[in-house]
Amino acid sequence: MALVLLALGLSAGGAAAVLCPSANHGGAFIGMASDTSSYTVTPAQDGRDDVWTLVDEAKPPPGGAVVHSFTGKYLQVLPDNGDNYNEVHSYESFVWTALEFRLKVPAADTYTLFVRWSGGDTGGAGDSMYATMANADGSVVRGVPTWRDQKVGIGDTPGMFSGCCYSMTTHACPCYTEDAATAEAACTADEGYWQTTADAVGFGATCVAGEGKMEQLAPEWYEFAGQEYGNVMDFASEPWDATCEAQGTGTADSGRDEAVWQLAAGNYVLKFYPREDGTALDAIYLAPFNARNPDSVVLAPGESSICADTSWPAGAASKSNDDDDAADGPGRAAVAVGVVLVLLVVALLAGLLFFTPRGRVLLERARGRRAEATPRSYFEMEGGPEPAGGLTVTTENKMLA
Repeated sequence: MALVLLALGLSAGGAAAVLCPSANHGGAFIGMASDTSSYTVTPAQDGRDDVWTLVDEAKPPPGGAVVHSFTGKYLQVLPDNGDNYNEVHSYESFVWTALEFRLKVPAADTYTLFVRWSGGDTGGAGDSMYATMANADGSVVRGVPTWRDQKVGIGDTPGMFSGCCYSMTTHACPCYTEDAATAEAACTADEGYWQTTADAVGFGATCVAGEGKMEQLAPEWYEFAGQEYGNVMDFASEPWDATCEAQGTGTADSGRDEAVWQLAAGNYVLKFYPREDGTALDAIYLAPFNARNPDSVVLAPGESSICADTSWPAGAASKSNDDDDAADGPGRAAVAVGVVLVLLVVALLAGLLFFTPRGRVLLERARGRRAEATPRSYFEMEGGPEPAGGLTVTTENKMLA
């Protein structure tokens, strides 16, 4: 119950503070899970119950604690019940729980993301997530253009792949084109777990399309999936991770990319979405080229680089987030209360006029004075002429796509 309350508090609170470059770390943006004012958590929009939740290492969820967070508190996607989110086709696919950091970039620069994160179980079912960047209005900011191996879904071309060999350590599942019996024997010899194509489609396995086949893209998202030492539930096992896969969706990222954006001066939102529930995050470090290398950076409570000026553009919205509405909530609530009070007063006066003897007397007197003071016109004549240029009312129906 405590974890549920913490999650509700994070997602239902006011808008997060804004992060600015840290003078102590060469201009890097720093956000810590324990500094709850430094980020916003939004609930899923697809009906699922997973949500980024603040966890106390001393009071962990049923699956146990992820150890060695900087402050003893970290964020984790809970409940950890085996959900996965591998059906990603574009930025618009991200409609589940989001962890969001608002950024105020003072000048144009190139920024690289380092994440202190870990899997939330020892079975490889909770160690992957996506990172995206958005403008203040919610539109996507693409990463720096890059080349990568062309990927296809393992089941996209029937008969092309016989299956893949899943590693419980790295969580990679390299694909095989050999016949299933030969491939399965080789997989078993490598201490892997053979997955037929039909099974692998279920968890979103992807394969290299062919030797030397490359594709260029400006990534809409980056995938962090699996770590060098998997299944350890320990933030210190890989203190700061920068390697990932541009627009990856598989069980393990390629490790051949870094999450890099070229940002002009302005306001942005860095967002994290789970690929699997159970995924845990301790801190983020978004570094310009001249920033301090974070490999030895250890953060203390309160070191999130929150701006002195936390203003945010009026009307700015987040694609999968209602926090701007939440921020406007008190004003909207006041208007609503005012309208209700006015309606109650009108109803009370009407009741006094129509349902009390004194009110009926006053009403009859008012009618009598109006009849004496108002000259007759054709509008009062029963069956009289219609006003010239009669009123036409049209109704326009619109269908929302």
